Amino acid sequence: MLRNGIELDRFVRKIEGIITEDDQQSNYSNLTKEYYDILEKYENHETVDFIFAKLQIKPKDKIQYLNYYCNKINAYARTLYVVLLYIFPFVFVLSALFYIIY
Repeated sequence: MLRNGIELDRFVRKIEGIITEDDQQSNYSNLTKEYYDILEKYENHETVDFIFAKLQIKPKDKIQYLNYYCNKINAYARTLYVVLLYIFPFVFVLSALFYIIY
């Protein structure tokens, strides 16, 4: 998953380098193909990866700030959910083992 994040981060920086809208429109199909090529390389990408990649672009106005912070909350909530998904069973198993041993 780390390699996927690195490549997506590199891709975001490449897009940030394209300043004018004309450049973005002329490169749209190439950029879209490159983005999907990165996603297809790795089977373990998730929605949260996309959200974290979007967070690399800093907002420029007030409306974008609202969207940026909503995405940030969403990304951290999803990450917390996944962590808790693994922590509770782990703690349960450890407590059961502790109970059996003692």
